[in-house]
Amino acid sequence: MRMANCGCGGNNNDFFHCEVEVPCFGVTDPDEFPTLGTGDLSEVWSQITREETFTLPCGLPDIKQITGVTTTPKILKTKVVRTPPRTPVGKNSVGGQRITGYKLCVEGVLCQKITYCTDCGQQYCVDFFRPFSDYIVLPITINGQDPFDIQACLTVVPYVECCFAQRIGPRTIFKNVVLFLHVCV
Repeated sequence: MRMANCGCGGNNNDFFHCEVEVPCFGVTDPDEFPTLGTGDLSEVWSQITREETFTLPCGLPDIKQITGVTTTPKILKTKVVRTPPRTPVGKNSVGGQRITGYKLCVEGVLCQKITYCTDCGQQYCVDFFRPFSDYIVLPITINGQDPFDIQACLTVVPYVECCFAQRIGPRTIFKNVVLFLHVCV
């Protein structure tokens, strides 16, 4: 478990009410991340950020304090797609990207459980499911093969880099998750 710092700077007004750090479960230990830099797919990954605001469903009481957040990413589908022709060798975009003619479309869902307590001290939890997608540039060949020919062998391993949650109102939570998506054969 890693602690997410609320970062509210001691401001205790109703909009940014936060007096303790929110425990975030599901954050990957840095030692569990893949070693990058060796093999055909060593540099085939993406990092995405998902910011979202949740409103409690009707029937649940107001939030006094968030007591925990659990985030579990699940990959639902991947598909190799063609993109514009590859970038000439040594030519990248201003942002450092290069294209190869292939990308892996990744579709997934963030399964999230938020636990909180009410003014009366009762504990509640609510589940939220949010879809996500990303496109990861693939090399021209993978283990000497065309990416289309081996797309059934490609898997994406999602890692949660960090998570942040904060109550921003009696029925509203802001949450941010950074995912690291690594492509493997």
